[in-house]
Amino acid sequence: MINSHIRDKYGDQFEINVQKRRNPMLIIYNVPDVVTFYYAEYIILAQNPELKLQKGDIQTKFIFKTKRNTKNLVVETNSQIRRQMLQNKLKV
Repeated sequence: MINSHIRDKYGDQFEINVQKRRNPMLIIYNVPDVVTFYYAEYIILAQNPELKLQKGDIQTKFIFKTKRNTKNLVVETNSQIRRQMLQNKLKV
């Protein structure tokens, strides 16, 4: 909308780049030590069939440890799946 208005007014004098929306990230606290970066998505899909998630809906970004030696998992999802995960209790 705004990019077409700018293009009509100024022509090719400016290069117009529209920002893309980013997917929200979600932190899952107190993940067991058995969960690894590579198998986290598979474990979440297997243990939460009520969410009806498919492969590729969740992208694991990284795992980090806190000062108290607890593991936390950071995942990236779209907004609808994030809402589902927050409304239901997630099993990991």
